[in-house]
Amino acid sequence: MGLDKIRNREDKPPVIRSSLTYHDIERNAYQGFIQSRIMLMLTRNNFYEKPYPQPLELSRDQHSGGYFWREYIYWYDERTPPWRYKCYTDRPRDLWFDLNTVHITVTQGFGNDRLFLEFETYTPNFSHYEVNNDENGWVPAEDRWTWLLVPGKNSLRVRSVNTAGVDGKPSKLVVNHVVMPLNEWEIK
Repeated sequence: MGLDKIRNREDKPPVIRSSLTYHDIERNAYQGFIQSRIMLMLTRNNFYEKPYPQPLELSRDQHSGGYFWREYIYWYDERTPPWRYKCYTDRPRDLWFDLNTVHITVTQGFGNDRLFLEFETYTPNFSHYEVNNDENGWVPAEDRWTWLLVPGKNSLRVRSVNTAGVDGKPSKLVVNHVVMPLNEWEIK
């Protein structure tokens, strides 16, 4: 189908590969995200501080580099399965990260009196985390934290701090802990 036939179609273009947006066929003739099959991102952006290695250009032909350079992060989901590359992800925050915000992963321990927390952040020049447990003041913390719960309302705020001492946006976690006797846990 020639370019003139594509531009003169009366029906809307088909929606394929992760795009639900109608693209004007008069102006772009099916170009752009609606035809994309590969979405990738560079793994770094500090080319002024560390100029090498440089990424291969995407415009090169596929036998001399381009898409097959292994240092890109490739996106996959249920419609785009993983490729043969070493770095791929299905987590949106790996490609579109929240700067200076702490993401908290919570795991419950054997008892019901503690939670195991793991912190993750995208903070430029990251130095350390700080934790404020029940408004008792900010204390430095590692990337893992054991949170001992007391009966009632428990609140925890976590923030990142960079090497210049600038605090990030606090992430807050609130748990209402109810203590139950062991005999009420029995299955009847």
